[in-house]
Formats: sequence, C-alpha cells, structure tokens
Amino acid sequence: MNQQNFNSLLETELGITQPEKMRNSWYDYETAFMELTNNREIPVTQTNFHRSVRGRYECAALAYQYLSNRSGDEMLTPALSKPSWFESYVSSITKIIDSSWNDIEDQISKAIQEKVIVADALRLEAEKQKNDLVDYINELNDEIEQLNIETKQIEYLTKENAKFGDLLQKCEQEKRSLQQRLDDLLSERQQHIDQYDSEKIEHAKLLGRYEQLSTDNNILKNMLSTEIEIGKDAYGKLPAPLTGEQHAHLDD
Repeated sequence: MNQQNFNSLLETELGITQPEKMRNSWYDYETAFMELTNNREIPVTQTNFHRSVRGRYECAALAYQYLSNRSGDEMLTPALSKPSWFESYVSSITKIIDSSWNDIEDQISKAIQEKVIVADALRLEAEKQKNDLVDYINELNDEIEQLNIETKQIEYLTKENAKFGDLLQKCEQEKRSLQQRLDDLLSERQQHIDQYDSEKIEHAKLLGRYEQLSTDNNILKNMLSTEIEIGKDAYGKLPAPLTGEQHAHLDD
C-alpha cells in the first residue's frame, strides 16, 4: 500500500474527491498503527486507533481495516475435499502415498481449526470494537450535550452582558448629568462667594464711614456743647432787659 493506492481507496470507498487534502496521510496512519501495536505485537481497537490519529473517523477506519488485515491471518477457507487430480495420483501410486493423505487431511483440519479460533478471536475483537465505538459515540454525545449547555450559558451571559452594558451606559449618562449639575452648583456657589466677598468689602467700607461719621458727630457735639456753655456765660453778663416804665421815660 502506498499513498496513491490509499487515495484511490478513499475516492472509491468513501467518495472523497480530494484525498490529498485530508489531515492524515497513509504514512501517518501506518506509523501510528505500528506504534500503537508495538510493531503488531499487541492489539489495538479501531476506536483507540482513531483517538490517536484523529481526523475523519471513516478514513481512520478504512486505514485500520487494511492495516489489521495485513497483520492478521488470511480469510477462513472451507474444509477441503480430495481433488480429482489427487484421486488419479493416488490410484497410480502405492498405498503408502495414499495413506499420506490422512496426515495431510489432519494438517488441513488443524489449520482450519486454527482459522476458526482466529475467526472467533476476530469476532470477539469486532464486538469489542463495536462496544468501544458505541462508548466513544456516547462520549461524543455527552460532549455535544455539554457544549450545547455551555453554548446556551454563553448566549445567556452575552444577553446579560448587553443588559449590563446598557445599564452602564445609562449610569455614565447619569454621572455626566450629575457632574454637570455639580459644576453648575459649584459655579453658582462661587458667584455667591464672590458677591459675599464684594458685599463684605463694601460693608467694611460703610462701617468705616459710619465710624468716621460717628467720630465727627461726637466732635461736633463736643464743640456745640462748648459753644453753648460759652454762650451761657456771655448771656449772664448782659444787662437786664428794660421794663415798660423805663421805656416810657426814654420816650419822654
């Protein structure tokens, strides 16, 4: 078997139009089979063979069948009967040669029995391979089911993530709105602070002016009090006012 012959088998048996593009070559299959069987010293199941090489299962199965046939016994042959040429030959030779057929028949019977034993072993191996294949298919079904569950979980998480994304976007918008409101309030507060500082300065100026006016008022009060006292003293030294009689004498 070479790569070209194996490609032909893939085309005729499996309908593969471009076997040269397959994952494994004939050399890959043969190398893996020899390693798994320790150069045909130990048996290997078709399922385990496929697990080792991977790729398409039907391709691995075809390679396994050919490699197994090469390593096994030939197909069983039915019980042989004496051929006509042997009857003619027996009739022409001595009874000693004729008796040798019994030995040959015994050897053929033993060979057939060995073939039957081998066939039973192959049948058991085929049943074991079938069971292994069923187990392998069940494993694949379990993996597929688990993948379906994980896929649904991913879809759910994707939807939830989209919801959280929308919520996060709304929160960001609300945050920007609150930040703008905070900036407006801070600006308004600063305006009030500036107005308060301005009014505080103006109040200080008015207070200073008031204190100055109070001082001036006190000075004026003191000056007025002094003037009044001086006026009182001067008024006390003036002559007494004339009476009516004195005015009449003056008229005369």
